Amino acid sequence: VYGFSPLTNNHRGVKSALKGAESEVSFGDLDGSDVRIGIIRTRWNDEHVTNLVDGARKALAECKVDEDNIFETEVPGSFE
Repeated sequence: VYGFSPLTNNHRGVKSALKGAESEVSFGDLDGSDVRIGIIRTRWNDEHVTNLVDGARKALAECKVDEDNIFETEVPGSFE
């Protein structure tokens, strides 16, 4: 199944998207060949951040964003 997850009412009556392993997002005919994208990542929790960045880069490639137009920089971490 491609597309966004269906909307449902949560316990407060607010619409929210269902999230599950079976949901998948399709980017259709997006053309990012003329855009530049910056990714800011933390050095903290590198394994998980790397997985997120890899997923973002894959999605950008699917949207025809040229690898040379993706810039990545690191920051020390986060404050929670």
